[in-house]
Amino acid sequence: LLLLIFGASCNEESAFDADQLRAQRVTSPKTQAERDKNQILDYAIQNQLPIQATASGLYYHLENPGTGEDFGKTSVATIHYTVKRLSDGFETASTRKNNKPYQYALGNELIEGFKEAIPLLKQGGKGTVLLPSQLAHGSRGAGNFYPPNTVLIYEIEVLALEQKATQNNRQSTKDQKAIAAYIAKKQ
Repeated sequence: LLLLIFGASCNEESAFDADQLRAQRVTSPKTQAERDKNQILDYAIQNQLPIQATASGLYYHLENPGTGEDFGKTSVATIHYTVKRLSDGFETASTRKNNKPYQYALGNELIEGFKEAIPLLKQGGKGTVLLPSQLAHGSRGAGNFYPPNTVLIYEIEVLALEQKATQNNRQSTKDQKAIAAYIAKKQ
């Protein structure tokens, strides 16, 4: 009986609740963080997206958390992602368009929200991440695609997770084969 009650309460927590999201809105936002929060909550309400927040203000919904080991300090994640501006839905980048997944290792120079989002997923995981501007490009923005204080939507899918050493060994084997083929061709 306790398991049934616990299971039912877990399902209720992950279900969409517009009233709960509306209650989190800031009535008279004074800071950019508060304006970003309201934009994100409004987007989630409009799209009936059951989101959760991290302590930093990143919001996310995991369609599928994935399976296997967690993304660790020595892991490399092979991912597909699409980035859109929340304000107008304009797609600014996508690895799916040219079917070239991105390989991400902790420590890569990326925006803070992206670095925080990847470890939320395991291999096979898929989710939507909403980054407030301070976890994206901030008040400075970045070029024409990201004006100052732009809230971003990332749709992320983790195709594979592997240890950095495994990836390095595989690359070394590929490199050795390519060198041998070049030497044989050029004699």
